Amino acid sequence: MKARARAEVNAVLGGRSPTAQDLPRLRYPFGAGQRLCIGNNFALMEATLVTADVLQHFRLRSVPGHLVEPEPLASLRPKGGMPMLVEPLHASA
Repeated sequence: MKARARAEVNAVLGGRSPTAQDLPRLRYPFGAGQRLCIGNNFALMEATLVTADVLQHFRLRSVPGHLVEPEPLASLRPKGGMPMLVEPLHASA
């Protein structure tokens, strides 16, 4: 690779590629070894707690007829967002 050349890693394809076995760290969103993200446990715990809290209080449904297309950026996300219908499970929510 030439100096100052631009390089991109497609984490979506890399995680699904049979040749990715040569790149064992590619599948770890928080890195591995000496370069392990110090906030990984906090981030995973926070995501778990927020998800549990939301699902205890609300019913989430996708908008009928909305086509979800993947957009592979730094992480895989729905192109144009993902509109949802959110309904409280209880009258007080």
